Amino acid sequence: MVHLLRSEPLSASELARRLQIRFGSAQYHLRTLEQAGIARRVDERRKRGGVEILFDVPRALWVDYDPDAPTGMRAAVQRAFLAELGRRLDAAAAEPEPEDTDRDVLSTRELELRPEDVPAATEALHTFLRRLDELALDGPDAASLPFTASVQLFRIPRSASQHPEGPGSDE
Repeated sequence: MVHLLRSEPLSASELARRLQIRFGSAQYHLRTLEQAGIARRVDERRKRGGVEILFDVPRALWVDYDPDAPTGMRAAVQRAFLAELGRRLDAAAAEPEPEDTDRDVLSTRELELRPEDVPAATEALHTFLRRLDELALDGPDAASLPFTASVQLFRIPRSASQHPEGPGSDE
């Protein structure tokens, strides 16, 4: 859905047709995306005596969860994000362009941050993304190359950490 909504504003009925899912499912997922701040209402159009609401996804998307967002919604948004990232990584791997492979940068970091440093880390990511937006073209041209940039900063349980005993542990 996110991929389709980035390319053009669509209604729930159009998403249902394109994704070959039921209209009710498309509506439910659109509402979830809207509640999570991912999809936004951008227009309306009259169709068959009714009004269809059109949604899109902004190019510069930043998702901040509401503190009381349900765990299920958070998990669903994270799975959708990973599915879209996986789709893009699969596309890059399936059609490699030899002259472009040196331009790919993939990195995962596990960090330990003091609580008072989390806002500065978040601002560093915002600054990075703003700079990418400054470099980005409004649309493709004859010499441009399409890229995907993905940034995540999320807290994980200590039990999921690579270093459960903390930095400097010999175990």
